[in-house]
Amino acid sequence: MKIAFVFDGLQFGGIERVGIEYIKLLSSRNYEITVVNLRPDLNAMEKEIPADARIIHIPFSRNLAPQRYSKLVRVHPMGVIAFYICAIPVNVLQKIYKIKYKKNVPNVEIAIAFSGHYNDLTFVSENFEDAKKIAWLHGDETSYNDIAPGYFALYKKIKNLVCLSEKNDDKSEEFNEKNEINKALIYNPINLDGREIDEKIVKSLKQRYGDFILMVGRMAKDKDQATLIRALSYLKEKYSLKKNLVLVGDGSERESLEKLVQEKQLEKQVFFAGAHYDVQNYYMAASIYAHSSPAEGLPTVLLEAMYYGLPIASTNSEPGVYEILRENCGLITPVGNAEALADSIYKLYTDKTLVEELKTNCQDRIKQFMPEHVIMQFENYIKTLK
Repeated sequence: MKIAFVFDGLQFGGIERVGIEYIKLLSSRNYEITVVNLRPDLNAMEKEIPADARIIHIPFSRNLAPQRYSKLVRVHPMGVIAFYICAIPVNVLQKIYKIKYKKNVPNVEIAIAFSGHYNDLTFVSENFEDAKKIAWLHGDETSYNDIAPGYFALYKKIKNLVCLSEKNDDKSEEFNEKNEINKALIYNPINLDGREIDEKIVKSLKQRYGDFILMVGRMAKDKDQATLIRALSYLKEKYSLKKNLVLVGDGSERESLEKLVQEKQLEKQVFFAGAHYDVQNYYMAASIYAHSSPAEGLPTVLLEAMYYGLPIASTNSEPGVYEILRENCGLITPVGNAEALADSIYKLYTDKTLVEELKTNCQDRIKQFMPEHVIMQFENYIKTLK
């Protein structure tokens, strides 16, 4: 079977990592995979794609997606008119551009808009005439509709949805029923068997950082490492508990985070480790995993922390955190509440019975994210596509 995965760029990121994991799994099962990168300048992860998968570059900006402007409908009384003023010429421009790139669109049986952004959703909905199509939602349907109504307009064209959360509201249910949407809940697969643990590096990390808390993620506002840094300050002030924090990752917010560390006088406790491929060694060296992002689809880092046996304290990043930790697999606190996050971290350091209970629950929960389970769900789902 021929399947196309369409991405809004292949930079380093959680969505891209999950997509490549699917590509590897399907390639190993003799599916013929084509990867379409709509932002060829973002290609850092293309080297991770299996050699037997074909890669095609077709530049297709989000600006070419008419539904991108659908948010105007909600922000102004004249929003509907403003939307059409923007969307109509963009739609015409897109149709003209299609004449140029159409010959490069692969002939496949299934086309997946895997990034779930306006450009890959639009590209899949407007092309692949003979293929069945899937929109991949990295979260729940309701959350996407909360962003803008344009997502539902594209889902209506594509018909088949994969979501990472069971969360839904009446409006979504009504939309799905009215438009005969074929929807499935399929978790991201996590496959870490190939990541070798280097005991020397693990030992070195423990010697360097001691008994430390870990967070992995790019340094951006939507990851909110600042709340975790403030939580570390609360730990020190409220409980007289002085623990180190290691932040693995890099990004545009690093400088502001470093300033916050200085303001809180935590220079000897917070360490910026930079971006690393061998994150498995950091998980093995850490004592606790903390997560402070305000919103997540299905955060891979929490699955990795579970896999490596770390107790987890996390803010309730909707919808993904609860979806992963819901069976008493971690401690969940309100988004942005540094003191509550500090309280959870303190419990993990002081209540050993609780920690063992969480670890046991995680061992059962992680099985639902194993590749063999997920790929079976995927193969069953594609048999039902409309």
